[in-house]
Amino acid sequence: MTAVRLVILGRQGSGKGTQASRLVEAYDTVHISTGDMLRAAVGAETELGLQARAVMDAGELVGDDLINGIVAERLAQDDVAEHGFLLDGYPRTPDQASALEGFLAEAGTPMDAAVNLDVPVDEVTARMVARGRADDTAEAIRRRLDLYESETAPLLAWFAERGLLEVVDGLGIEDDVFTRLTIAIARRLSVGAASCPAGLSSLPGPACEAVFYPFEHNDQESHTAEAQGRCDRAGRHGSRAAAERHVPRRAGERPQRAGPHLREDADALHPDPSGRPRPG
Repeated sequence: MTAVRLVILGRQGSGKGTQASRLVEAYDTVHISTGDMLRAAVGAETELGLQARAVMDAGELVGDDLINGIVAERLAQDDVAEHGFLLDGYPRTPDQASALEGFLAEAGTPMDAAVNLDVPVDEVTARMVARGRADDTAEAIRRRLDLYESETAPLLAWFAERGLLEVVDGLGIEDDVFTRLTIAIARRLSVGAASCPAGLSSLPGPACEAVFYPFEHNDQESHTAEAQGRCDRAGRHGSRAAAERHVPRRAGERPQRAGPHLREDADALHPDPSGRPRPG
Protein backbone atom coordinates (compact mmCIF):
# COMPACT_ATOMS: atom_id res chain seq x y z
CA MET A 1 0.00 0.00 0.00
CA THR A 2 1.49 3.34 -1.05
CA ALA A 3 2.22 5.82 1.75
CA VAL A 4 -0.11 8.81 1.99
CA ARG A 5 0.84 12.23 3.38
CA LEU A 6 -2.16 14.13 4.69
CA VAL A 7 -3.23 16.94 7.00
CA ILE A 8 -6.67 16.79 8.63
CA LEU A 9 -8.50 19.90 9.82
CA GLY A 10 -11.87 20.48 11.47
CA ARG A 11 -13.66 22.39 14.19
CA GLN A 12 -14.01 20.95 17.67
CA GLY A 13 -17.03 18.70 17.62
CA SER A 14 -16.69 17.93 13.91
CA GLY A 15 -15.85 14.27 14.51
CA LYS A 16 -12.28 14.82 13.32
CA GLY A 17 -10.77 12.54 15.95
CA THR A 18 -13.06 9.65 15.05
CA GLN A 19 -12.45 10.02 11.33
CA ALA A 20 -8.69 10.46 11.81
CA SER A 21 -8.57 7.11 13.61
CA ARG A 22 -10.47 5.44 10.77
CA LEU A 23 -8.23 6.97 8.11
CA VAL A 24 -5.11 5.81 9.95
CA GLU A 25 -6.42 2.24 9.96
CA ALA A 26 -7.69 2.39 6.39
CA TYR A 27 -4.49 3.73 4.86
CA ASP A 28 -2.07 2.05 7.32
CA THR A 29 -0.50 5.44 8.00
CA VAL A 30 0.93 7.16 11.09
CA HIS A 31 -1.29 9.50 13.14
CA ILE A 32 0.82 12.42 14.36
CA SER A 33 -0.56 15.13 16.63
CA THR A 34 1.28 18.12 18.07
CA GLY A 35 0.83 16.89 21.64
CA ASP A 36 2.08 13.39 20.78
CA MET A 37 5.15 14.82 19.06
CA LEU A 38 6.04 17.08 21.96
CA ARG A 39 5.61 14.31 24.54
CA ALA A 40 7.67 11.88 22.44
CA ALA A 41 10.48 14.38 21.89
CA VAL A 42 10.58 15.32 25.59
CA GLY A 43 10.40 11.66 26.65
CA ALA A 44 13.20 10.68 24.28
CA GLU A 45 15.26 13.64 25.54
CA THR A 46 16.23 14.70 22.05
CA GLU A 47 18.00 18.04 21.79
CA LEU A 48 14.81 19.72 20.61
CA GLY A 49 12.77 17.84 23.20
CA LEU A 50 14.98 19.13 26.00
CA GLN A 51 14.65 22.67 24.67
CA ALA A 52 10.86 22.29 24.53
CA ARG A 53 10.80 20.94 28.12
CA ALA A 54 12.75 23.98 29.35
CA VAL A 55 10.31 26.32 27.62
CA MET A 56 7.26 24.50 29.02
CA ASP A 57 8.76 24.28 32.52
CA ALA A 58 9.12 28.04 32.40
CA GLY A 59 5.40 28.31 31.67
CA GLU A 60 5.93 29.64 28.16
CA LEU A 61 4.52 28.57 24.81
CA VAL A 62 6.72 26.51 22.52
CA GLY A 63 7.58 28.69 19.52
CA ASP A 64 7.36 27.86 15.84
CA ASP A 65 11.08 27.20 15.46
CA LEU A 66 10.98 24.43 18.06
CA ILE A 67 7.65 23.00 16.89
CA ASN A 68 8.79 22.95 13.26
CA GLY A 69 12.04 21.27 14.23
CA ILE A 70 10.25 18.59 16.26
CA VAL A 71 7.85 17.93 13.37
CA ALA A 72 10.74 17.63 10.90
CA GLU A 73 12.50 15.25 13.31
CA ARG A 74 9.37 13.09 13.65
CA LEU A 75 8.63 12.96 9.93
CA ALA A 76 12.18 11.79 9.23
CA GLN A 77 11.67 8.58 11.24
CA ASP A 78 11.44 5.20 9.56
CA ASP A 79 7.76 4.47 10.28
CA VAL A 80 6.70 7.71 8.58
CA ALA A 81 9.02 7.10 5.64
CA GLU A 82 7.38 3.70 5.13
CA HIS A 83 3.75 4.44 5.95
CA GLY A 84 3.31 8.19 5.46
CA PHE A 85 1.44 10.37 7.93
CA LEU A 86 -1.81 11.99 8.96
CA LEU A 87 -0.96 15.28 10.68
CA ASP A 88 -3.53 16.43 13.24
CA GLY A 89 -3.11 19.81 14.96
CA TYR A 90 -0.17 20.85 12.79
CA PRO A 91 0.28 23.10 10.95
CA ARG A 92 -1.80 25.77 12.70
CA THR A 93 -0.55 28.80 10.76
CA PRO A 94 0.59 29.61 7.21
CA ASP A 95 4.15 30.03 8.53
CA GLN A 96 4.10 26.50 9.95
CA ALA A 97 2.58 25.23 6.71
CA SER A 98 5.40 26.85 4.73
CA ALA A 99 7.94 25.18 6.99
CA LEU A 100 6.21 21.82 6.48
CA GLU A 101 6.19 22.35 2.72
CA GLY A 102 9.90 23.09 2.83
CA PHE A 103 11.13 20.03 4.66
CA LEU A 104 8.77 17.73 2.76
CA ALA A 105 10.19 19.15 -0.48
CA GLU A 106 13.73 18.54 0.75
CA ALA A 107 12.83 14.91 1.43
CA GLY A 108 11.15 14.58 -1.98
CA THR A 109 7.86 13.61 -0.33
CA PRO A 110 5.31 16.36 -1.05
CA MET A 111 1.99 16.50 0.75
CA ASP A 112 -0.96 14.80 -0.94
CA ALA A 113 -3.79 16.88 0.53
CA ALA A 114 -5.16 18.90 3.42
CA VAL A 115 -8.66 17.66 4.21
CA ASN A 116 -11.03 20.00 6.05
CA LEU A 117 -13.93 18.19 7.71
CA ASP A 118 -16.60 20.87 7.49
CA VAL A 119 -19.44 20.87 10.04
CA PRO A 120 -21.42 24.11 10.60
CA VAL A 121 -20.82 26.07 13.80
CA ASP A 122 -24.41 25.56 15.01
CA GLU A 123 -24.07 21.79 14.65
CA VAL A 124 -20.71 21.45 16.43
CA THR A 125 -21.98 23.74 19.18
CA ALA A 126 -25.02 21.52 19.70
CA ARG A 127 -22.80 18.42 19.76
CA MET A 128 -20.47 19.87 22.37
CA VAL A 129 -23.31 21.12 24.58
CA ALA A 130 -24.86 17.63 24.42
CA ARG A 131 -21.63 16.10 25.77
CA GLY A 132 -22.41 17.73 29.10
CA ARG A 133 -18.83 18.58 30.08
CA ALA A 134 -18.38 21.22 32.76
CA ASP A 135 -16.18 23.40 30.53
CA ASP A 136 -18.55 23.12 27.55
CA THR A 137 -20.68 26.15 28.37
CA ALA A 138 -22.19 28.04 25.46
CA GLU A 139 -19.84 30.98 26.07
CA ALA A 140 -16.71 28.83 26.35
CA ILE A 141 -17.61 26.94 23.18
CA ARG A 142 -18.22 30.20 21.31
CA ARG A 143 -14.80 31.56 22.36
CA ARG A 144 -13.01 28.37 21.32
CA LEU A 145 -14.75 28.30 17.95
CA ASP A 146 -14.11 32.00 17.33
CA LEU A 147 -10.41 31.42 18.03
CA TYR A 148 -10.36 28.42 15.72
CA GLU A 149 -11.98 30.42 12.91
CA SER A 150 -9.54 33.31 13.23
CA GLU A 151 -6.52 31.00 13.28
CA THR A 152 -7.67 28.55 10.63
CA ALA A 153 -9.08 30.83 7.92
CA PRO A 154 -5.60 31.98 6.75
CA LEU A 155 -4.36 28.36 6.86
CA LEU A 156 -7.26 27.13 4.72
CA ALA A 157 -6.51 29.92 2.25
CA TRP A 158 -2.84 28.86 2.16
CA PHE A 159 -3.74 25.27 1.29
CA ALA A 160 -6.36 26.40 -1.25
CA GLU A 161 -3.89 28.68 -3.05
CA ARG A 162 -1.61 25.68 -3.57
CA GLY A 163 -4.38 23.42 -4.79
CA LEU A 164 -4.05 21.11 -1.77
CA LEU A 165 -7.35 21.75 0.01
CA GLU A 166 -10.24 19.29 0.00
CA VAL A 167 -13.37 20.40 1.88
CA VAL A 168 -15.50 17.43 2.94
CA ASP A 169 -19.06 17.61 4.27
CA GLY A 170 -18.92 16.31 7.84
CA LEU A 171 -22.68 16.04 8.39
CA GLY A 172 -24.42 12.68 8.43
CA ILE A 173 -23.69 9.25 9.81
CA GLU A 174 -20.09 8.28 10.54
CA ASP A 175 -19.82 5.75 7.68
CA ASP A 176 -21.05 8.23 5.08
CA VAL A 177 -18.60 10.90 6.25
CA PHE A 178 -15.76 8.37 6.11
CA THR A 179 -16.69 7.45 2.54
CA ARG A 180 -16.67 11.12 1.50
CA LEU A 181 -13.23 11.52 3.03
CA THR A 182 -11.80 8.51 1.20
CA ILE A 183 -13.29 9.69 -2.10
CA ALA A 184 -11.71 13.13 -1.59
CA ILE A 185 -8.34 11.57 -0.78
CA ALA A 186 -8.55 9.23 -3.78
CA ARG A 187 -8.99 12.25 -6.06
CA ARG A 188 -5.62 13.48 -4.82
CA LEU A 189 -3.69 10.29 -5.39
CA SER A 190 -2.45 9.03 -8.71
CA VAL A 191 -4.20 5.93 -10.10
CA GLY A 192 -1.05 3.86 -9.99
CA ALA A 193 -0.07 4.84 -6.47
CA ALA A 194 -3.41 5.23 -4.74
CA SER A 195 -4.56 2.63 -2.26
CA CYS A 196 -8.08 1.31 -1.87
CA PRO A 197 -8.98 1.96 1.78
CA ALA A 198 -9.20 -1.16 3.86
CA GLY A 199 -12.59 -2.74 4.31
CA LEU A 200 -13.67 -2.84 0.68
CA SER A 201 -12.06 -6.16 -0.19
CA SER A 202 -15.56 -7.64 -0.15
CA LEU A 203 -16.59 -5.39 -3.03
CA PRO A 204 -16.01 -6.59 -6.60
CA GLY A 205 -13.07 -4.88 -8.31
CA PRO A 206 -15.18 -2.62 -10.56
CA ALA A 207 -17.32 -1.55 -7.59
CA CYS A 208 -14.31 -0.63 -5.48
CA GLU A 209 -12.74 1.21 -8.39
CA ALA A 210 -15.90 3.16 -9.15
CA VAL A 211 -16.30 4.25 -5.55
CA PHE A 212 -12.71 5.28 -4.89
CA TYR A 213 -11.50 6.34 -8.35
CA PRO A 214 -14.20 8.68 -9.69
CA PHE A 215 -12.52 9.59 -12.95
CA GLU A 216 -12.19 8.12 -16.42
CA HIS A 217 -9.37 5.84 -17.51
CA ASN A 218 -8.26 5.02 -21.03
CA ASP A 219 -7.49 1.37 -20.38
CA GLN A 220 -10.61 0.16 -18.61
CA GLU A 221 -9.61 -3.50 -18.36
CA SER A 222 -6.17 -2.99 -16.85
CA HIS A 223 -7.46 -0.27 -14.55
CA THR A 224 -10.12 -2.65 -13.20
CA ALA A 225 -7.43 -5.27 -12.60
CA GLU A 226 -5.40 -2.72 -10.64
CA ALA A 227 -8.42 -1.82 -8.54
CA GLN A 228 -9.19 -5.48 -7.87
CA GLY A 229 -5.65 -6.01 -6.65
CA ARG A 230 -5.84 -3.02 -4.34
CA CYS A 231 -9.15 -4.17 -2.90
CA ASP A 232 -7.90 -7.74 -2.44
CA ARG A 233 -4.97 -6.45 -0.41
CA ALA A 234 -7.15 -4.24 1.77
CA GLY A 235 -7.86 -4.97 5.43
CA ARG A 236 -11.07 -5.35 7.35
CA HIS A 237 -11.95 -1.82 8.48
CA GLY A 238 -14.35 0.51 6.74
CA SER A 239 -17.89 0.37 5.49
CA ARG A 240 -19.11 -1.56 2.50
CA ALA A 241 -22.63 -0.21 2.98
CA ALA A 242 -21.47 3.40 2.96
CA ALA A 243 -19.31 2.83 -0.10
CA GLU A 244 -22.10 1.18 -2.07
CA ARG A 245 -24.32 4.20 -1.61
CA HIS A 246 -21.91 6.37 -3.63
CA VAL A 247 -21.57 5.81 -7.36
CA PRO A 248 -19.57 8.31 -9.46
CA ARG A 249 -21.00 9.50 -12.78
CA ARG A 250 -18.65 11.27 -15.22
CA ALA A 251 -15.17 12.60 -14.54
CA GLY A 252 -15.17 15.54 -12.13
CA GLU A 253 -18.80 15.16 -11.11
CA ARG A 254 -20.12 14.42 -7.63
CA PRO A 255 -21.09 10.83 -6.84
CA GLN A 256 -24.77 9.95 -7.12
CA ARG A 257 -26.80 7.63 -4.93
CA ALA A 258 -27.03 4.04 -6.01
CA GLY A 259 -30.16 1.93 -5.86
CA PRO A 260 -30.26 -1.65 -4.58
CA HIS A 261 -29.93 -3.06 -8.11
CA LEU A 262 -26.46 -1.55 -8.41
CA ARG A 263 -25.30 -3.59 -5.46
CA GLU A 264 -26.33 -6.72 -7.31
CA ASP A 265 -24.52 -5.87 -10.52
CA ALA A 266 -21.01 -4.52 -10.06
CA ASP A 267 -20.70 -3.72 -13.76
CA ALA A 268 -23.40 -1.09 -13.37
CA LEU A 269 -21.01 0.80 -11.13
CA HIS A 270 -18.48 1.07 -13.94
CA PRO A 271 -19.73 3.30 -16.82
CA ASP A 272 -17.76 3.52 -20.04
CA PRO A 273 -16.07 6.86 -20.90
CA SER A 274 -18.98 7.94 -23.12
CA GLY A 275 -21.31 8.01 -20.14
CA ARG A 276 -23.58 5.30 -21.59
CA PRO A 277 -24.35 2.29 -19.37
CA ARG A 278 -22.27 -0.76 -20.16
CA PRO A 279 -24.13 -3.60 -21.84
CA GLY A 280 -25.13 -6.49 -19.55
